[in-house]
Amino acid sequence: MRITSIEAIKVVVPMRPGNTNSAEFGERPFQWEPIHILQVRTDDGLVGLGEVPRNVDSATVQEGIQRLVGQDPLRLNLQEIPGLIANRAYNGFEMGLCDLVGKALGVPAYELLGGAYRQRVAVSYWTGTRTPEDLVRVGERARELGFTTLKCKCRWGEPYVEQMTAVAQALPGLRLINDFNT
Repeated sequence: MRITSIEAIKVVVPMRPGNTNSAEFGERPFQWEPIHILQVRTDDGLVGLGEVPRNVDSATVQEGIQRLVGQDPLRLNLQEIPGLIANRAYNGFEMGLCDLVGKALGVPAYELLGGAYRQRVAVSYWTGTRTPEDLVRVGERARELGFTTLKCKCRWGEPYVEQMTAVAQALPGLRLINDFNT
């Protein structure tokens, strides 16, 4: 089996106006940063899918594609793909190759990683940076939609302690995740 092509589909997922941050914090550019969806195809007709993180440029993605086309995915070390470890698109290629190899072997990709870690995956309601009052409003909406966890973006210097305190007091039992991106 050989990788015959990898298509990188550049996508920008639009967000609803006002759905990201409180007006006081302005819009953050990440919502316009593209991602690339990878379709890794083989001569056997299999297709593995991967997603490159936001804001990785197309040239970097193309560099990874050039390194992998022609390779036998069953012969690659999926824990450290040769020639790609420093490529910012690495995660997307790793995901696509694990999906592809799992399909080739007739097993779910998690079997390649030592087995299933959990049977269910929790899903959180997400928002950007908000004022404490606005975050309570977003938390109420999350709860109305059936979510039990609210994840919000935080940056040092912003009122994240006040945000979390306001939500905890107004919406007891709603779990909170501070996402500092680091």
